Amino acid sequence: MMEWWEALTLLQKIFVGSAIPSSLFIILTFVLSCITLDAEFHHGNFDLDLDDPFGILNLRGFMSFLSIGGWTGYWLTISNFSSPIAIAGGLIAGLITAKATTSLTNYLMKTNYNGNIKSENAIGQIGEVYLTIPANGKDQGKVNVLVQGKLVEFDAITTKGIELKTGDKIAVIDIKENNLLVVESAVNYLKEPEILEEGNQ
Repeated sequence: MMEWWEALTLLQKIFVGSAIPSSLFIILTFVLSCITLDAEFHHGNFDLDLDDPFGILNLRGFMSFLSIGGWTGYWLTISNFSSPIAIAGGLIAGLITAKATTSLTNYLMKTNYNGNIKSENAIGQIGEVYLTIPANGKDQGKVNVLVQGKLVEFDAITTKGIELKTGDKIAVIDIKENNLLVVESAVNYLKEPEILEEGNQ
C-alpha cells in the first residue's frame, strides 16, 4: 500500500487524498441511513450559505464532488492524459455529480415528507435557520424545524426587519401556501409570545 502511494505523482496524491475520505463518508452515510431507517440523516443537508450558482454547497454534494472528481482525475492521469485535462475532467465530473446528488436528495426529502407531515404542526415550534432568510420578506431562506418527531426542511420568510442568518434560532408564527413558513427570531418570540397570537389571526 505504501509503495503504491509513494509511486503516485503529487497530482495523483491530491486526487486520491480527496477521493478516499469522501468516498468513505458517502458509504458511511448510506449504511447509517439503511440501519436507522426512519431516522433521517440530516447532516448531509448542511448548507454552507454562500453564493452558490451550481446549487451544490451542502455537505453531501461537496463530498460527492470530492469523491467522483478525485477518482475521475486519478483515472485520467493513469490513462496518460495531461494534467490540465485531468484537472478539468475531475472538476466537471465532480460538479455534475454534486449537482445530481443534491437535486436527488432534495427531491427524496420532499417526497418523503409529503402526506406524512402536517406542516401546520410546525406553528409554534422552535427551529434553526440553515440558509439565510432576508429581512422584510424580500426572499426565501430555509429552516429546519422538528415536526411530529422529525427534523423537516421548510422554505421560510420573515416579515420582520431583521435578517435571520444560518444557525439562528427561529419560531414559526404562521404558514402560507406551498408550506412556506413565516418565522421570527426565537429570541424575540420568547420575549414577546403574543407574536404567535398575531401570526395566527
